[in-house]
Amino acid sequence: TLNGDPPSIPSVRVTGITSSSVSLNWNTPANAMSPVIQYLVQYGSDDEEKSDLHLPGNKDTVTLRDLRSGTRYNFRLAAYNMYGRGDFSHNLPAVTHLSDGRSLQTTTESEVPFYYRTYFVVPVAASFTVIITAVVIAWACLKRATIIQKNAYRKVYGIEYYGDCKLPPGTPLVSQYARGSYAPTMEHPRNSQGTEEAYDVPWDGPPTRTGMINDGIGSYARLKTQGKRNIV
Repeated sequence: TLNGDPPSIPSVRVTGITSSSVSLNWNTPANAMSPVIQYLVQYGSDDEEKSDLHLPGNKDTVTLRDLRSGTRYNFRLAAYNMYGRGDFSHNLPAVTHLSDGRSLQTTTESEVPFYYRTYFVVPVAASFTVIITAVVIAWACLKRATIIQKNAYRKVYGIEYYGDCKLPPGTPLVSQYARGSYAPTMEHPRNSQGTEEAYDVPWDGPPTRTGMINDGIGSYARLKTQGKRNIV
């Protein structure tokens, strides 16, 4: 039975990309007691099974060929020693170039409308956030000022505050169109004689009611009496 640890996880990086190949380079921490004797490279696209490639322990670079252009591949690497295989490295993604040599990322960026690109979306989103925040803060400040004003008025005067109308607590609100209006009242005399006397104001007599009483009978009554006498 062998007692020892398998190799550590290799550190892998991409060093070159074409339309049909990807080059990898790696390094593994040295271990004089149990050196690496073999490497295993696994690679494949997102929609296919991974392929295995075994390499001798003295290699630290490889170029994987016959790949499809414009395709995303994932690569990972593990090392072997006399105690077994170590853990795989994390998946390392890489996208092969298109057949004319352009990278897929460059082509995709150029075809995206400007209003979807980062340099346009980020400032617009930031401006919109600032505007919404300013509106919310302004509304909160106005609401707080209104509450403080009502509380201060209630504390000083002991009555409720309704804008420009200050009413004691419990008083029903009156329409603003009813405030300040005047509805005159008329008191009608109960007897017709009083009504007739109201019309019997002499135009050539004293201006006071005492003068009318002292004069005996009003001018209107005298005219009626003289008319009756002339008829007789």
